[in-house]
Amino acid sequence: MALLGAMVALVGLSGCLEMESTISVKKDGSGTLTEKATFGAQMAAMMKMGAGQEGGEDPFADFSEEKLKEKAAQYGEGVEFVSVSKEDKDGGIVITSIYKFSDINKVTYNPNGMMDDEEVVPDEELKMFSFKDGELTVTFPNPAEEDFSFGDDEMGEEEMMMAAPMMAGLKITSKLEFEGGIETTNATYRDGNTVTLMSMNFDELMKNEGGLKVMSNLKKGSREDFAKAVKEIKGFEMESQEKVKVKLK
Repeated sequence: MALLGAMVALVGLSGCLEMESTISVKKDGSGTLTEKATFGAQMAAMMKMGAGQEGGEDPFADFSEEKLKEKAAQYGEGVEFVSVSKEDKDGGIVITSIYKFSDINKVTYNPNGMMDDEEVVPDEELKMFSFKDGELTVTFPNPAEEDFSFGDDEMGEEEMMMAAPMMAGLKITSKLEFEGGIETTNATYRDGNTVTLMSMNFDELMKNEGGLKVMSNLKKGSREDFAKAVKEIKGFEMESQEKVKVKLK
Protein backbone atom coordinates (compact mmCIF):
# COMPACT_ATOMS: atom_id res chain seq x y z
CA MET A 1 0.00 0.00 0.00
CA ALA A 2 1.20 3.55 -0.70
CA LEU A 3 2.38 5.47 2.37
CA LEU A 4 -0.35 8.09 2.39
CA GLY A 5 -3.09 5.48 2.24
CA ALA A 6 -1.48 3.61 5.11
CA MET A 7 -1.22 6.71 7.28
CA VAL A 8 -4.81 7.72 6.58
CA ALA A 9 -5.88 4.19 7.53
CA LEU A 10 -3.96 4.42 10.80
CA VAL A 11 -5.48 7.74 11.80
CA GLY A 12 -8.90 7.24 10.27
CA LEU A 13 -9.46 3.70 11.48
CA SER A 14 -7.59 3.58 14.78
CA GLY A 15 -7.40 7.27 15.68
CA CYS A 16 -3.85 6.74 16.80
CA LEU A 17 -1.70 9.86 16.76
CA GLU A 18 1.53 8.34 18.04
CA MET A 19 2.84 4.82 17.58
CA GLU A 20 6.12 3.66 19.04
CA SER A 21 7.60 0.17 18.78
CA THR A 22 10.71 -0.64 20.82
CA ILE A 23 12.67 -3.89 20.84
CA SER A 24 14.91 -4.07 23.89
CA VAL A 25 17.78 -6.57 23.58
CA LYS A 26 19.86 -8.11 26.37
CA LYS A 27 23.39 -9.51 26.15
CA ASP A 28 22.06 -13.07 25.94
CA GLY A 29 19.77 -12.33 22.99
CA SER A 30 16.56 -12.26 24.99
CA GLY A 31 14.45 -9.18 25.46
CA THR A 32 11.11 -7.44 25.14
CA LEU A 33 8.98 -5.83 22.45
CA THR A 34 7.01 -2.81 23.66
CA GLU A 35 4.30 -1.16 21.59
CA LYS A 36 2.94 2.18 22.76
CA ALA A 37 -0.15 3.67 21.10
CA THR A 38 -1.16 7.23 22.03
CA PHE A 39 -4.63 8.52 21.20
CA GLY A 40 -5.09 12.30 21.40
CA ALA A 41 -7.81 13.83 23.59
CA GLN A 42 -10.12 14.77 20.73
CA MET A 43 -9.77 11.44 18.97
CA ALA A 44 -10.20 9.46 22.22
CA ALA A 45 -13.38 11.41 23.03
CA MET A 46 -14.82 10.73 19.58
CA MET A 47 -14.05 7.03 19.87
CA LYS A 48 -15.65 6.79 23.31
CA MET A 49 -18.72 8.64 22.05
CA GLY A 50 -19.08 6.23 19.16
CA ALA A 51 -18.77 3.25 21.49
CA GLY A 52 -21.51 4.67 23.72
CA GLN A 53 -24.06 4.78 20.92
CA GLU A 54 -26.46 1.92 20.36
CA GLY A 55 -24.69 -0.87 18.53
CA GLY A 56 -21.34 0.89 18.94
CA GLU A 57 -18.28 -1.32 19.07
CA ASP A 58 -15.43 -1.07 21.56
CA PRO A 59 -12.82 1.09 19.77
CA PHE A 60 -10.06 -0.47 21.86
CA ALA A 61 -11.04 -4.08 21.26
CA ASP A 62 -7.76 -4.79 19.47
CA PHE A 63 -5.94 -4.01 22.71
CA SER A 64 -7.71 -6.64 24.80
CA GLU A 65 -5.55 -9.32 26.42
CA GLU A 66 -7.18 -11.96 24.22
CA LYS A 67 -6.34 -10.12 20.99
CA LEU A 68 -2.80 -9.30 22.09
CA LYS A 69 -2.11 -12.91 23.08
CA GLU A 70 -3.12 -13.94 19.56
CA LYS A 71 -0.89 -11.23 18.12
CA ALA A 72 2.14 -12.52 20.03
CA ALA A 73 2.32 -15.56 17.76
CA GLN A 74 2.65 -13.26 14.74
CA TYR A 75 5.97 -11.99 16.10
CA GLY A 76 7.62 -15.37 15.92
CA GLU A 77 8.25 -18.60 17.76
CA GLY A 78 8.52 -18.22 21.51
CA VAL A 79 7.23 -14.64 21.69
CA GLU A 80 4.83 -14.30 24.64
CA PHE A 81 2.36 -11.63 25.70
CA VAL A 82 3.31 -10.09 29.05
CA SER A 83 0.93 -7.24 29.82
CA VAL A 84 -1.15 -4.33 28.58
CA SER A 85 -1.84 -1.10 30.43
CA LYS A 86 -4.08 1.87 29.73
CA GLU A 87 -3.25 5.33 31.05
CA ASP A 88 -5.16 8.61 30.82
CA LYS A 89 -2.85 11.42 29.70
CA ASP A 90 -3.82 15.02 28.98
CA GLY A 91 -7.35 13.92 28.16
CA GLY A 92 -6.09 11.24 25.79
CA ILE A 93 -5.27 7.57 26.24
CA VAL A 94 -1.92 5.78 26.13
CA ILE A 95 -2.00 2.00 25.70
CA THR A 96 1.23 0.07 26.26
CA SER A 97 1.53 -3.58 25.21
CA ILE A 98 4.56 -5.65 26.22
CA TYR A 99 5.79 -8.97 24.80
CA LYS A 100 8.89 -10.99 25.69
CA PHE A 101 11.17 -13.32 23.78
CA SER A 102 14.05 -15.62 24.76
CA ASP A 103 15.82 -15.62 21.39
CA ILE A 104 15.77 -12.64 19.04
CA ASN A 105 16.88 -14.95 16.21
CA LYS A 106 13.31 -16.28 16.14
CA VAL A 107 11.58 -12.90 16.17
CA THR A 108 9.77 -11.87 12.97
CA TYR A 109 9.45 -8.12 12.60
CA ASN A 110 8.75 -5.48 10.00
CA PRO A 111 9.72 -1.89 10.91
CA ASN A 112 7.27 -0.67 8.26
CA GLY A 113 4.46 -2.76 9.74
CA MET A 114 2.96 0.12 11.69
CA MET A 115 2.46 2.04 8.44
CA ASP A 116 0.65 -0.79 6.73
CA ASP A 117 -2.84 -2.15 7.31
CA GLU A 118 -1.83 -5.69 6.42
CA GLU A 119 -1.52 -8.31 9.14
CA VAL A 120 1.94 -9.10 10.43
CA VAL A 121 2.75 -12.77 9.80
CA PRO A 122 5.63 -14.97 11.02
CA ASP A 123 7.20 -15.02 7.56
CA GLU A 124 10.80 -16.09 7.01
CA GLU A 125 11.30 -12.86 5.06
CA LEU A 126 10.64 -10.92 8.27
CA LYS A 127 13.39 -12.69 10.22
CA MET A 128 15.71 -9.72 10.05
CA PHE A 129 17.70 -10.44 13.23
CA SER A 130 20.78 -12.64 13.63
CA PHE A 131 22.39 -12.72 17.07
CA LYS A 132 25.67 -14.48 17.89
CA ASP A 133 28.50 -13.94 20.38
CA GLY A 134 27.07 -10.68 21.68
CA GLU A 135 26.63 -9.11 18.23
CA LEU A 136 23.29 -8.40 16.56
CA THR A 137 23.08 -8.22 12.77
CA VAL A 138 19.96 -6.61 11.33
CA THR A 139 19.28 -7.32 7.64
CA PHE A 140 17.01 -4.90 5.79
CA PRO A 141 15.17 -5.37 2.50
CA ASN A 142 15.97 -2.66 -0.02
CA PRO A 143 13.91 0.36 1.18
CA ALA A 144 14.03 1.79 -2.33
CA GLU A 145 11.70 -1.03 -3.37
CA GLU A 146 9.00 0.11 -0.93
CA ASP A 147 6.12 2.29 -2.07
CA PHE A 148 6.42 5.68 -0.36
CA SER A 149 4.64 7.62 -3.09
CA PHE A 150 1.62 9.84 -2.79
CA GLY A 151 0.72 8.96 -6.36
CA ASP A 152 -1.88 10.98 -8.22
CA ASP A 153 -3.47 7.71 -9.30
CA GLU A 154 -4.55 7.13 -5.70
CA MET A 155 -5.10 10.63 -4.33
CA GLY A 156 -5.14 13.98 -6.06
CA GLU A 157 -3.78 17.24 -4.66
CA GLU A 158 -7.15 18.28 -3.23
CA GLU A 159 -7.67 14.93 -1.54
CA MET A 160 -4.18 15.06 -0.05
CA MET A 161 -4.85 18.51 1.41
CA MET A 162 -8.11 17.26 2.90
CA ALA A 163 -6.30 14.29 4.47
CA ALA A 164 -3.51 16.41 5.97
CA PRO A 165 -5.47 17.78 8.99
CA MET A 166 -6.39 14.22 9.96
CA MET A 167 -2.72 13.37 10.31
CA ALA A 168 -1.59 16.43 12.27
CA GLY A 169 0.56 15.30 15.20
CA LEU A 170 1.04 11.82 13.79
CA LYS A 171 4.32 10.21 14.82
CA ILE A 172 5.52 6.68 14.06
CA THR A 173 8.76 5.26 15.45
CA SER A 174 10.44 1.86 15.35
CA LYS A 175 13.68 1.37 17.29
CA LEU A 176 16.08 -0.98 19.05
CA GLU A 177 17.42 -0.47 22.57
CA PHE A 178 20.35 -2.31 24.13
CA GLU A 179 20.18 -2.68 27.90
CA GLY A 180 23.91 -3.19 28.46
CA GLY A 181 24.93 -0.47 26.02
CA ILE A 182 26.50 -0.43 22.56
CA GLU A 183 30.21 -1.07 22.08
CA THR A 184 30.30 -0.46 18.31
CA THR A 185 27.77 -0.11 15.48
CA ASN A 186 27.54 1.06 11.89
CA ALA A 187 23.90 2.14 12.30
CA THR A 188 22.98 5.35 10.51
CA TYR A 189 20.65 6.59 13.25
CA ARG A 190 22.09 6.04 16.71
CA ASP A 191 21.45 7.95 19.92
CA GLY A 192 23.30 6.51 22.92
CA ASN A 193 22.05 2.95 23.41
CA THR A 194 19.22 3.36 20.89
CA VAL A 195 19.21 2.59 17.16
CA THR A 196 16.30 3.95 15.10
CA LEU A 197 15.05 1.67 12.31
CA MET A 198 12.33 4.01 11.07
CA SER A 199 10.85 7.31 12.25
CA MET A 200 8.18 9.57 10.76
CA ASN A 201 6.96 12.88 12.22
CA PHE A 202 4.10 14.20 10.10
CA ASP A 203 4.27 17.79 11.36
CA GLU A 204 7.97 17.98 10.50
CA LEU A 205 7.32 16.26 7.20
CA MET A 206 4.89 19.00 6.25
CA LYS A 207 7.63 21.62 6.74
CA ASN A 208 9.36 20.27 3.63
CA GLU A 209 8.86 22.20 0.43
CA GLY A 210 5.96 20.53 -1.32
CA GLY A 211 4.54 19.02 1.89
CA LEU A 212 3.15 15.54 1.31
CA LYS A 213 4.48 15.27 -2.24
CA VAL A 214 8.08 15.42 -1.00
CA MET A 215 7.88 11.69 -0.32
CA SER A 216 7.54 11.06 -4.05
CA ASN A 217 11.33 11.62 -4.17
CA LEU A 218 11.70 8.19 -2.62
CA LYS A 219 11.40 6.30 -5.87
CA LYS A 220 12.73 2.88 -6.63
CA GLY A 221 16.47 2.76 -7.14
CA SER A 222 19.66 1.90 -5.30
CA ARG A 223 20.13 2.00 -1.54
CA GLU A 224 22.55 4.88 -2.06
CA ASP A 225 19.94 6.92 -3.94
CA PHE A 226 17.39 6.21 -1.23
CA ALA A 227 19.78 7.23 1.58
CA LYS A 228 20.59 10.49 -0.20
CA ALA A 229 16.92 11.32 -0.73
CA VAL A 230 16.00 10.60 2.90
CA LYS A 231 18.67 12.98 4.19
CA GLU A 232 16.93 15.80 2.36
CA ILE A 233 13.55 15.11 3.97
CA LYS A 234 12.73 16.63 7.35
CA GLY A 235 10.78 14.43 9.72
CA PHE A 236 11.58 11.07 8.10
CA GLU A 237 14.34 8.57 8.85
CA MET A 238 14.79 5.01 7.62
CA GLU A 239 17.85 2.78 7.67
CA SER A 240 19.06 2.22 4.11
CA GLN A 241 22.00 -0.15 4.68
CA GLU A 242 21.52 -3.82 3.91
CA LYS A 243 23.16 -4.94 7.14
CA VAL A 244 23.52 -3.09 10.43
CA LYS A 245 25.78 -4.60 13.07
CA VAL A 246 25.58 -3.81 16.77
CA LYS A 247 28.19 -5.14 19.18
CA LEU A 248 26.82 -5.15 22.72
CA LYS A 249 28.90 -4.17 25.72
